[in-house]
Amino acid sequence: MIKSSKEYWLEFFDENPKADELADNIRFVGAQSKFSRPDWPLLLTPIMYTQSFVTEQTNNLSKLFKLIRQLPVKLFDSELIDFANAVGFTNTELHTLYNKQASNIGLYPCRWDIIHSSEGWKVVEVNVGGALGGFASDAIHALYDESIAQETSSDPLLKLSESWQSQYSHISRQIKKTLEQLNNPILVVVDDEKMFFDSPLIANSVASALAEKLNIEVQSIPHTGLQSICTQHEGQVLVFEIFGYNDVINSGISSYQTYFEGLVSNKIESTISPLSELFMSKAILALLKEATLGDLLNDSEIMLIDSLIPETYLVNQDTLAHLKSLDHSQWVLKAAVGYGGNNVICGWETDLNSWSAQLEVAAQTDTPLHIVQKRVVGIREPTISITPKGLYVECDQPVVLGIFMLEEEFGGGVIRQSLTGSGITSSTNQASVGVMRATQV
Repeated sequence: MIKSSKEYWLEFFDENPKADELADNIRFVGAQSKFSRPDWPLLLTPIMYTQSFVTEQTNNLSKLFKLIRQLPVKLFDSELIDFANAVGFTNTELHTLYNKQASNIGLYPCRWDIIHSSEGWKVVEVNVGGALGGFASDAIHALYDESIAQETSSDPLLKLSESWQSQYSHISRQIKKTLEQLNNPILVVVDDEKMFFDSPLIANSVASALAEKLNIEVQSIPHTGLQSICTQHEGQVLVFEIFGYNDVINSGISSYQTYFEGLVSNKIESTISPLSELFMSKAILALLKEATLGDLLNDSEIMLIDSLIPETYLVNQDTLAHLKSLDHSQWVLKAAVGYGGNNVICGWETDLNSWSAQLEVAAQTDTPLHIVQKRVVGIREPTISITPKGLYVECDQPVVLGIFMLEEEFGGGVIRQSLTGSGITSSTNQASVGVMRATQV
């Protein structure tokens, strides 16, 4: 009998005597390559899609991101600060930085957070910039490839054709072009000092992945280490920014003096667009949905937005009465600017009085901007995970896809699945993490 890839991996980790060895290897290389941490559960069974489906969906996501990039022009007549205020970046020091650096051209890599519902893929947020996480999964994919090769060599009737995309293949090509244009360059991954010492996982993962893809040495450092790098190296320094300008303000602009002076003198070359953080505000999704009600978008753009984005509203005094009238069990309250599942309240996990009180607080003018988004009920995915203690766990909760892209280029996918049924599916909330692979049929 011909098995699908999904059936094969479920059966493999349930019955195959080689399952323990592969699971241990996945845990080891996941931690070694900075894809995961030893205290995270790991999703052993990859999530599978056909290649044609992935191509269709990522083509739609590429079109949607072009619309997102056009929002300052379409909705705010190119007034950057008006756009920044509208999506929750209201700090005047930030505005000064944005205006000074707006002409600097950089990359806008992104990771779409998506739930696969009965109506297709639904975007619940988009993360833009250097701090996307989940990049270094090549070694994990290689383990799956090796396992398939071993099994098919001993079983001629087993026919599996799987492929995958490296999360840094799309970015590394652009970086290579930049390096070729610079004078005796080195590449350095830089994160804000506080973030770096609190959790260096992302910066180290990015540096490791870029070093492998580009076959060069890549350091990961806190921003306060830039001065030493620039002093010691006789040539240009290409900086891959994990930090955003919010971090610059929080740490103090003076601590980033080496970075900004280096940009002016051309000692430092930037990789990530300084405006990228503006486009990761969750308020973007609310603005897009609101724009479908006006005359600024054409029919195909409206259809694209409605097919991909669930109902989403800004929370303010004008919308408060309407939002309080909705069935709270079908909605999610989120801070517009945030990550890691922080400042997220699932209506079905709280009572009506608490929900209404939270809405009222979020609607206050002195509260950071929030959105309310319609709950997306995902398709259940049967999986097998392994806990940090080595226990196998079967689960059939919906998954959150992390789809990496740079403009039209697809950069692979990672997966998160709550093992407890929690509405917040985040690695910081002990969700299991794994990878997405593609089949030809």
